[in-house]
Amino acid sequence: MMRALLLGMMLLLFAGLALADGMLLPTRSEVPAFGVSYHRVNVTIDRQVATTEVDQAFSNRGNRQVEGTYIFPILDGMTISKFSLYAGNEELPHRVLAKDEARRIYTGIVSKRQDPALLEWLGHRMIQARVFPIEPHEDKRIRLAYQEVLIAKQQLVKYVYPLKTEKLSATPLRECSVTIRLRAAAPLRNIYSPTHAVTIARHGEHEAVVTYRDTNVRPDQDLVLYYATSPDPVGVDLLTYREPGAGDGYFLLLASPRAEVKAGDAQPKDVIFVLDTSGSMQGEKLAQAKAALRFCLHSLDARDRFNVIAFSTEVNPWRREPQPATPAQVAAAATFITGVTAIGGTNIHGALETALYQLTHVPDATGRPPVVVFLTDGLPTIGETRTDRLLTAVTKWNTRRVRLFNFGVGADYNAHFLDKLGLENYGDTENVLPREDIEVKVSDFYTKIATPLLMNLALDWGAVDVYDMYPKQLPDLFKGSQLIITGRYKAVGARECAVRLSGDIAGKRQTFTYTLHFPASSMDAEHLPRLWATRKIGYLEELLRLYGMQKELLEVFEQSLTHAGNEQLRLHGMQKELLEARNAWWPPTSARTTLRLHGMQKELKELLEELITLSKTYGVLSQYTSFLVDLDVNAPPSPIGAVPNAQRDAADLVTAYAGSVDASRRIEAGIDGARQSRNTKLSAKAEQVKGPSAQLMYDEAGNAVQVTNLRNVNQRSFVQAGAQWVDTQYAPKQPVVKVRAFSAAYFQLANAHPQMARCMSVGNHVTVALRDSAIQVSDGGQEAEFSAAEMQGLSEQMTASFGVPADVKTTARPERPATHAAGSLPLLLGAALLAMRAGRRPRRRESEHADV
Repeated sequence: MMRALLLGMMLLLFAGLALADGMLLPTRSEVPAFGVSYHRVNVTIDRQVATTEVDQAFSNRGNRQVEGTYIFPILDGMTISKFSLYAGNEELPHRVLAKDEARRIYTGIVSKRQDPALLEWLGHRMIQARVFPIEPHEDKRIRLAYQEVLIAKQQLVKYVYPLKTEKLSATPLRECSVTIRLRAAAPLRNIYSPTHAVTIARHGEHEAVVTYRDTNVRPDQDLVLYYATSPDPVGVDLLTYREPGAGDGYFLLLASPRAEVKAGDAQPKDVIFVLDTSGSMQGEKLAQAKAALRFCLHSLDARDRFNVIAFSTEVNPWRREPQPATPAQVAAAATFITGVTAIGGTNIHGALETALYQLTHVPDATGRPPVVVFLTDGLPTIGETRTDRLLTAVTKWNTRRVRLFNFGVGADYNAHFLDKLGLENYGDTENVLPREDIEVKVSDFYTKIATPLLMNLALDWGAVDVYDMYPKQLPDLFKGSQLIITGRYKAVGARECAVRLSGDIAGKRQTFTYTLHFPASSMDAEHLPRLWATRKIGYLEELLRLYGMQKELLEVFEQSLTHAGNEQLRLHGMQKELLEARNAWWPPTSARTTLRLHGMQKELKELLEELITLSKTYGVLSQYTSFLVDLDVNAPPSPIGAVPNAQRDAADLVTAYAGSVDASRRIEAGIDGARQSRNTKLSAKAEQVKGPSAQLMYDEAGNAVQVTNLRNVNQRSFVQAGAQWVDTQYAPKQPVVKVRAFSAAYFQLANAHPQMARCMSVGNHVTVALRDSAIQVSDGGQEAEFSAAEMQGLSEQMTASFGVPADVKTTARPERPATHAAGSLPLLLGAALLAMRAGRRPRRRESEHADV
């Protein structure tokens, strides 16, 4: 009986690990890790009370019956009011463990399994339960439910689901889904996830369903969701991040219009659809494009005016001028689209000239946003074929601020030209790569812009000093859309201030004022620095790709519209009109000020250094600083061995990268041009921070690939150098303290600071940079605990590098037996229950008992 009681107490301790996304670990260290067949989460958030229900299936891939420990980390801020846990239909005994007890169990598991992944949950509470038996090749279904009360900060409510525990699955999850149903007493406005690309379905003003779904995935970050309520027509909310004493802060501003639009609130628009019907469009491409345009026609507002222009060698407009979107006219235009055939050349010049002429000469245009939807799959072959002159001509024709939304179809179009066309004409460009469905892309896009609400946006930031904001040109607000702006704010003078958002509604200027708080210290939204860096890197890449590399051209932008500048533009094939369009895309300041604010100095070297430094510091892949490069044979000697390119000083890399950039930017058309375009857009338009262990890029064939030799931990990034994961902040001249993995010294370091533990969770071989030295974890090095003096020095360096920990961590040795406070009635009752159950079960072989 005593033995069963002790076993029950041990199993209860080992069971207290989880809350949210749980982990099922084999009790015996030699048993292979379980896989996860599916993971389904249903959440209901009703007036800030969140009820989370989790359904997971773990698979035993072995050939014998095994025992498992289900653990669930309780994240900081979680206050659980109710918790239940089931295996099949049997409720499992479980216990919530405090941080110190949980820490001992975490380190014990890490020691037994020789796997540091659990270290990142040191310092968190946990829930734990024993799961037995798990039969060979069986899927063991685990269900749990819990309730928590969410807290609103600055009107934003934050919900976190700990999804990244599933990265411990032995195999990718076949299915992973999280469905969150929101209900609020006040109208819902901003709904945003900085971590996952979610879909949002709004059901009136007070309800919404947020969904994340993926297959064959190994989740590597928790799902974070923010939402806010507001009675205002446009809800504006602010997220901030600033570590005390760490320079300027980061911010993310969200703006969303009301979900329900009354009749007359939406602005009627003038829209012209321009369809390439040259010979290269024949077949499936033209069929899909026709279907997409028919969808757009039937989505028109009855107050809209529209036209359709088909073009190949000749320009063939359906009507001479835009027509009202009556059912009869829409039906007639649909018949016209059905009848067009693909033959002839590509007269882009004539098609755009006709479309813009019609939109700039239509009567009664006040308050009607003008839009061109342009689909093409090729290069201009008829009329004006030089793309620089075409851009100049379009800028000259576009006197009504027409939004040009372009779709480059296939692999033969000029991605540079279409991207510039969108950027310089208040619109955007979408790539439709081979094997992608044109109808889906165009119809999804048109659904987003079908109902204009607030046009020609501008922001007045009041007394706060903000800079480095992305995007540079604010987009219009449509029904169902959301404005997302990232930027920096000066720490000095951080304050509460009045921010004004202005825009045109039915041709009349309106201004909304909001009181927003930019704090001197804010640590909650830890994703913001990397998201801001991602967008800035994309912006700089776009400048390099589209507007050249020459030192002379950068000097031309400095000279602005002076006579000397115009002469240089002429010599470089760029006209005054193009420069004016370029300046319109940039912030409305002088070219010299813009260059200064955004690091665009006269020398290309400084621009590339900034891009490389951003990429290294924030762990964000770019076209030109990809960590896919081979290890650099010319890297300087280092105590940790070979160091990848990303570890070297930015100045040493400029020459190599300049050649790469210059070579790639000359590829304007074809699949490689489309790939470059899509890669830069991934960063420039990023709405979610890229995952810690993989980042998406498009390869030479246009296929999406995950880059896995870069890992992020909070604000630190690690790149792979052979078997070693190296902190990008490591400098080769730093002295290195070597520590043997899973030794007493190893756990002493892990328990000294929570951020140190998270960095060590990256892998069995990892180098972490501190202020004056670096810690290298490997198969060799110090094993015994550091002396008190040595540990004090290392702790001071950790505090200087990571900041002051939220609470004081005590060293927990995994070999020590777990202890419990006297009088812990829940523990004794739970242990007794397990003992009684153990007594009723058939006696098992000694080898099947827990050995932790």
